[in-house]
Amino acid sequence: MDISKLKRILDLYRSGDATNPVNYFGRFEKMNESSLAREWAEGLEKELGRLTPDAWIALKNKALPYLSKRDPHRAYSKLFEHLNEAKGYIYLQDNGYSDIAFIESNKRAPDLVARKGSEAALLEVKTINCSDDDITHLRNNSTPGAERVARSVIYGLPVAFKGKLAATIADAKDQLLNYDSVSAGPRVCFLVIKFDTNLALASPNRHYLKELLSNSNDSTIEVVHVLEGPIY
Repeated sequence: MDISKLKRILDLYRSGDATNPVNYFGRFEKMNESSLAREWAEGLEKELGRLTPDAWIALKNKALPYLSKRDPHRAYSKLFEHLNEAKGYIYLQDNGYSDIAFIESNKRAPDLVARKGSEAALLEVKTINCSDDDITHLRNNSTPGAERVARSVIYGLPVAFKGKLAATIADAKDQLLNYDSVSAGPRVCFLVIKFDTNLALASPNRHYLKELLSNSNDSTIEVVHVLEGPIY
């Protein structure tokens, strides 16, 4: 992989403390050792490259405080929750919106505003990360010398996952409906979902999720989602 082509990832890396050993993107050499990691980095760069220069600066400034903050349990999840906002930006682009901008506000606000003709739209990006149990399981199974423990594949969405999903949508709805600085038409809750491993391995769960979310749309908000794979 030609690292020089990862222009926005490099910009983010260099805009933070590049000498900090926990700067997430100070791992370019390690990324090059894995074809999956290279593919992931190239995919992220492609997403970030869709943003206009002004939008990139806004998103970069949101992500920078978390670039070198590694949570002992959830690692860099906060960093990627912000970078996932690029997916919401791309969704608006692909659906014919223009003048797309990240909202900068001192009060609770959605992530993005955009226009299509005379109509304004608001969009809030929410990331639903995998559970603490899944993180612990994966970490234990990757520990050298540790006994590997298998988990049963789960068909169907657990009650805990459904509850987390409902709470996240309710939170996004509150942000979208109570933001009155823009007279908006469509309001979109854009979910980036990371299944636990034992849910991801059961392909019917994608259908169950789609069916569940279709019931979350109403006259006030639209709920859309993407499923996200591993981060390298």
